[in-house]
Amino acid sequence: MIQIKEIASKETYSVRQPVLRKEKPAESCTFEGDD
Repeated sequence: MIQIKEIASKETYSVRQPVLRKEKPAESCTFEGDD
């Protein structure tokens, strides 16, 4: 069974950083609309 839960935007940085901001620090992964 698949479980979906709400998480804070900071918890996505480990995925966002290597995919979206490969050469930049994790702090650069904050976007407008994040909590």
